[in-house]
Amino acid sequence: MEVVYNLTAEDFLAFNRFHLLGTNKTVRWFRRLRWPLMVLGCILFPLWFVPMLMIPLGDNTTQSKYGPLFIVPLLLCLSPLIYHVTIEARLREGVRLHAQGVVGVIRLILTEETMTEITESIRTEVHWNHVLRIIGDENNTFIFVRPGAAVILPRHGFRSDEEYERARGFAVERLNRARSVSPEDK
Repeated sequence: MEVVYNLTAEDFLAFNRFHLLGTNKTVRWFRRLRWPLMVLGCILFPLWFVPMLMIPLGDNTTQSKYGPLFIVPLLLCLSPLIYHVTIEARLREGVRLHAQGVVGVIRLILTEETMTEITESIRTEVHWNHVLRIIGDENNTFIFVRPGAAVILPRHGFRSDEEYERARGFAVERLNRARSVSPEDK
């Protein structure tokens, strides 16, 4: 089976976002805690900052001693915004730097034994028993060939939903078949 589809920079960004936010344990831990941290910061910020405003201006030792403490609850309060902006900016910069030769027209050749992806500058051939996993959502399918590297199948890049589903189904079937065959059977 051979399919030709178009991969955009937004698709590559979606893969990187999915991979980073879906596989990094630290990021997942922070994502679960970011809203409680924000609430905690919004409670602590007024409790620390308002008394700082009431300290007399002549008492510089007290202000210089406790002044920086208001930054911590403020950062906790703003952490979801800082997190989102920082991660998104880094992902976009990475896509801008590394998407050359990856985005554009992709030719994908799926056979019984191998999967071959051909872009304008890269040709990747992988045997089905070396494919790590296939993960997807309603708009994309990611066929991981190495940790952090995947063949990206964007639904909108195909000529029709049927062609997308056929390619995705073929890949899932071949991967399942490769995994069900034990090394002794070969």
